[in-house]
Amino acid sequence: MERVDEPEALQDEPIASPVDPPAGESEQPHPLDHDNDGEPGGSVSHAERGLSDLVAEAESLGIKVDKRWGAKRLQKEIDKAKPQ
Repeated sequence: MERVDEPEALQDEPIASPVDPPAGESEQPHPLDHDNDGEPGGSVSHAERGLSDLVAEAESLGIKVDKRWGAKRLQKEIDKAKPQ
């Protein structure tokens, strides 16, 4: 009696890698991508990302930014520096 490990119908099919997404499906985001930047990790809140935008605006206006300033203080300094 001949021993058969797999049915013949399955012997010619390629074996899918467990890390590859199934054909036709889009890749899922990393389960540890908390800030939706495509990379795992990241604990920058939306507020902190908004703060970095304010810092960039302030610096573009020539304001020397103190890293301890919050959004309220940054906005106040930006408003003072903008021409009326």
